[in-house]
Amino acid sequence: MKQTTGIKIRQIREIKNISQGYVARHLGITQGAYSNIECGKTKVDRKKLSQIASALEVAAEVIIKFDVETALNACLRSQPINSGTDQKNNIG
Repeated sequence: MKQTTGIKIRQIREIKNISQGYVARHLGITQGAYSNIECGKTKVDRKKLSQIASALEVAAEVIIKFDVETALNACLRSQPINSGTDQKNNIG
């Protein structure tokens, strides 16, 4: 089954343990409006995808090419799913 962009965004957000509210604030929209993106009710253009990727601290390409099996395998091997982009550590 092909994953929609919204589903890919949601899965990455959940893997990174980021709230919908955080991403919505980053985008300057309500949590409900952001939820519509993840549910596929609102289409995502390139600009919005880039903004979402920034909030999730991944490259837009990571979202486009995201595959849950690949991500889980990377996690099991302790490799980042961010395709080599800089990532802030929120561990402290």
